[in-house]
Amino acid sequence: MKIGIFAKRCGTTISTLRHYDDQGLLRPVHVDEFTGYRYYDASQLPVFARIEKCKEAGFTLGEIRLLLYAKDEETVRRLFESNRTRLRRMLEALEALQKTTSEEIVMQQTMEPFVEKIDFPFVDDEQVVGKWEVLHATVGGRTVKLLAEGTRELYFLPGGARYWCFGWTKGKLLFSNGTDSFANAYQIDEREDGLYMTLFFKSHDYPETGEVTELTLQKRDSVRYTADGIARKDDVDRPFVNDERVLGQWEAVAFLPSGRKGDFRLPEHADDPSRLFCKRITFLADGKCTSVYGERTVAHTWTKGYVLHRTEKTACAYELQSDGTREYLLLEWKSGDYRWGGRNCGSYVFVRA
Repeated sequence: MKIGIFAKRCGTTISTLRHYDDQGLLRPVHVDEFTGYRYYDASQLPVFARIEKCKEAGFTLGEIRLLLYAKDEETVRRLFESNRTRLRRMLEALEALQKTTSEEIVMQQTMEPFVEKIDFPFVDDEQVVGKWEVLHATVGGRTVKLLAEGTRELYFLPGGARYWCFGWTKGKLLFSNGTDSFANAYQIDEREDGLYMTLFFKSHDYPETGEVTELTLQKRDSVRYTADGIARKDDVDRPFVNDERVLGQWEAVAFLPSGRKGDFRLPEHADDPSRLFCKRITFLADGKCTSVYGERTVAHTWTKGYVLHRTEKTACAYELQSDGTREYLLLEWKSGDYRWGGRNCGSYVFVRA
C-alpha cells in the first residue's frame, strides 16, 4: 500500500513515516525505482504500534531503534534501567514494555513480486529511439511531483537493447529489476514543438488497485545511444597501493541506504545477513579480491581506498569505522541506480570473518 494509505491506517502523518525511514526505524518494503514512491505492507502495522508505545514510555528514537533490533538481553536490560532512572514517573509503562521486549519482533517486510509477461518479440519503432525527458506524472487525474533522486531521463536504445531495468518493443516499455517485471504501454503524440510520449507506468500496487502513473515525456534527441555509453563511469585505472588494514576476509552484516553511512550502529540493528545480496569480500595482498553475491563468486581488483569493478567501470570507495568494540568496513554499492539512475549509492557493512 502507498505511504498515504499506510499513514491513515497507522493514524499518523506521511512526514512521520518518512522520518522513521530516515532514522532506520521503519523502512518501506519497496521504493519504486522510477517514481520514488514508497510502499508499506500490513505486516508493518504492529511495528509502527510498537514504536509508538516505546515513545509513550519515554524512549528516544535512537533507543527505540536499538530495542527493535536488539540481539541480546543485556542490551535490553541496560536501556530499561537507564530510562527508569531518567523517567521515574513512567515506571509502570516501562515495566509493561519490558515484559515483551525479549520477544522477537518479526520484521518480515515482504511484498509479493509483481511478475508480468515481458518476453515479447521485438518490433522496431525508430521514432522512439533516443533520449526522453520526463516532464511530469499524473495519478488518478492529479499531477504529482516526481520524488526519485537523479536525472529524469529515459533512453530507448536501438534494437530494444536493455539498460538498467529497461528494454522495449513497439508500444511497450519493458521493466525488470530481478524481482518485479511488467510491460508499460506508451503512446506517441507529435506536436508543433516536438515529439511527446504518454507512458502508462505501472506502480508496485497495480495488481491490487489497477492504478498506473501516467508519465508525460518529451523527446530531446534521436541519438543511437548504447548502455555503456550512457552509464556513469568512475576512474578504475588506479595503480595498486597496498592497505594491510583490510587484508583478509570480511562478512557482510548490513546494508545502509544512501545517506545513512554516518549513523550506523552495529550489531544492535544489523540486518539479517542471510537476506543480503552481497555475502562477503576477500582482499588479497596482490591487489586482487573476490566478492560473493548469493552463490556466485566474482573477481575484482582493489587499491587503497577502493574496490575496482573494471567491467562496470565503477570504483567503490571503502572506509574503516569502529564503534569502540569492533572494526567495520563500509563499502559503497554502485548498482544500476548509480550507473544509470543518477542516484547516490548505499554501502555494505562488513566485519572480519
